[in-house]
Amino acid sequence: MANTNIDAQKLGLNINEFVKALEAVTDIIWKSERYQQVTDRFYYTIFMKIRMLLDGIFLQVYNLDNKPHYGMGVALQMRTAMLDLLGLYYVIDEIDDEEVQLERVCRIMADHVKYTWNEFTKDEKDQVRKDWPDLFDVDGNLKKFSNVTTKIFMAGIVKQGNTIKEAEMIKPIYDFFSKLEHNGAFTFHLIHQAYSPSRNEKLKGLIKEAIVNCAIALKLICYHWVLTDDPLITKIEIIITDIKNS
Repeated sequence: MANTNIDAQKLGLNINEFVKALEAVTDIIWKSERYQQVTDRFYYTIFMKIRMLLDGIFLQVYNLDNKPHYGMGVALQMRTAMLDLLGLYYVIDEIDDEEVQLERVCRIMADHVKYTWNEFTKDEKDQVRKDWPDLFDVDGNLKKFSNVTTKIFMAGIVKQGNTIKEAEMIKPIYDFFSKLEHNGAFTFHLIHQAYSPSRNEKLKGLIKEAIVNCAIALKLICYHWVLTDDPLITKIEIIITDIKNS
């Protein structure tokens, strides 16, 4: 059950503090230059996308009480974030098997290349092969990767206990926000939730749950570059607690 006693301004301010802490992690990543390999690049991509997303919504969240319809825009952005987190946990589930983990990353990363390959010039294709060698066979042909969906993500998250738990919390939030993303029979009523105090409080609660899940996932990604006992991790954990208590 989503928490309905939420201080939107406090939540927004805590999101802003969290994003500032993540900027220090970004500096560590850039200095290490450990974002060249396919798996590193995947984690970096998810980290940067969600960091930027949180940076973009904190003012909207801060003003949710004065501008309750902002919740619609935040929910749509959180839907994207929840899908990214399911993909992240799908990959992390094979963290103990580097070969399978790489294959899962490639399945996700190959999507763009597969559907736009014929639009590239010869030079552009050569550059893609250079940038993403694991997506191609020895003859330079794009390997055949099957499509990945939310169902495949969920079915593949079975080994890592913490990610199983997180995925089970994320999926219903993703499903609810998807009813806003994909126009259907329920969308008409959902977009008017902002004008119903009780339903708007429920939406705020789901938004907060989504933000908390983003923060937890980003802390997990940080471990790819930052030691678990680094003071920066402690700072991030404190801010996550503040977000939960907003």
